[in-house]
Amino acid sequence: MVSCRAWIPITEKKLLKEEKTKAGKELLFDMLKRKYRLSFKKRPKFIISFNSPLFTLKIAKSDLLYNKYGFIVGKKVDKRAVVRNKLKRTVRGCIEDLFEEINTGHDFLFILKKEILNKPKEEVCLLIKNLFKKEGFIK
Repeated sequence: MVSCRAWIPITEKKLLKEEKTKAGKELLFDMLKRKYRLSFKKRPKFIISFNSPLFTLKIAKSDLLYNKYGFIVGKKVDKRAVVRNKLKRTVRGCIEDLFEEINTGHDFLFILKKEILNKPKEEVCLLIKNLFKKEGFIK
């Protein structure tokens, strides 16, 4: 049986994924579940705003037992959708790493700035984690 991507047999793809998982790295990126995504149609009133050199974080209180996250990357950052989507995946990956530690009942909106383009993922994740710790959103 042959898969469409890169013509690698499906059984070999599964083996590759298992090997990567054992090494501590995921081969494929998992997206946030829909219930954790912030809907832009029903925009909440964001009451708290934090600015950092790489992004602006807006926070609203919610009555839910879980958090919702939204990510905005404007065309001023980069005109190519591929680059903008990569930046969103980078920040989303940082949030997934901190997912269990973050206090519930909030809506978070990340507005990414152009300066984030040249930063490695580790630096971005560290900045997000430090901001959440400083403001008391991490347990």
